[in-house]
Amino acid sequence: MNQAPEEVFYAAQQSFAEAAKPTSETARLFRHGGRYSIIAESLRHNPLKHRSSIVELVCGKGDKLLFAKEHFAFARGTGIDLCFSQRVSVAEAECEFYSANLNQPWPLRTRRPMS
Repeated sequence: MNQAPEEVFYAAQQSFAEAAKPTSETARLFRHGGRYSIIAESLRHNPLKHRSSIVELVCGKGDKLLFAKEHFAFARGTGIDLCFSQRVSVAEAECEFYSANLNQPWPLRTRRPMS
């Protein structure tokens, strides 16, 4: 089976067998003017008291997903990116990371039927 160009690219790059821990640089990206500031502002103003899941597509090493999950009180997190060499679980953070080419069928399954 032929690989898609993005799969060939990532196969030649470093792949990850674990997620990266958030750093002070990660936190800076969520502050005003940072790349993730719109997400942070929206979540801070959202009145939901319980947030069950957050999914980040093209999550890179996973540090931003881990930061958002912790700081905005999500129960679970799922990250998907080609850079992961295998399925990775961060048990203490209740996060899972998958390797997937999102130009192909997505590896997400619903836990309950959508109404």
